[in-house]
Amino acid sequence: MNQPAGGADAFAHKSDTKPALLGVACGLGAALFWALGFVATRHGLKAGFTPADLLMHRFLWSGLAFLPVVFRAGLGNLCGIGWGRGLALMVLGGPVMSIISYTGFLFVPLGHGSVIQPSCATLGGLLRSRHELRREPFDFVLDLERHHVFFS
Repeated sequence: MNQPAGGADAFAHKSDTKPALLGVACGLGAALFWALGFVATRHGLKAGFTPADLLMHRFLWSGLAFLPVVFRAGLGNLCGIGWGRGLALMVLGGPVMSIISYTGFLFVPLGHGSVIQPSCATLGGLLRSRHELRREPFDFVLDLERHHVFFS
């Protein structure tokens, strides 16, 4: 008589439909915009842009769009990242990979770059995680599965 009508585990069976749908929508959006980026790059190269032109357009406009966020979060320590790390990420993570990709698209069909580049990035990340973390790459995926991140 003293128990609530829903029982003690009423909140344990709460549906995770909304976060799952949001995750699927974000994944589909990321895949769509990644694919559109390859198409836009190929179109730009065919229209006469050089890889350096495409590089400038890729980073200049997004940098200007996010500049207010950086100013609000703190320019002194670059939003908590620090200027040293920020510069290293800027040089090693963005322009170098992009200029190599854009130059490669001058010599191979777009289909090669849109399949090989993301695949190599994923496999390279797995291999580097094995080296850095000193564990098997798929142990991380199994850990996520055990904690019901993917299949809950």
